[in-house]
Amino acid sequence: DFKTGVPYTFVIENTGNARHDWLIMPRGETDETMALIAVEKDRLDSGARVTVEYTFDRTGDFEMSCHVGRHYEKGMIIPITVSR
Repeated sequence: DFKTGVPYTFVIENTGNARHDWLIMPRGETDETMALIAVEKDRLDSGARVTVEYTFDRTGDFEMSCHVGRHYEKGMIIPITVSR
């Protein structure tokens, strides 16, 4: 669970062999243009580590997910909730 107005630091590390992306999107959304924040796959090759900062400005149900290949369909999703 996250709160609006609080700055968060996300450290995304790709410890696998496949390229990934990392997005925070409204829950169930598949249109990547709707992402609140995104780390594109060219920044998350195998072994890459990326640090991003983000402050949520709205409440709701969201998810952290990967949309490369069929990763999303295979369950690479973490549901999150943002409240006041």
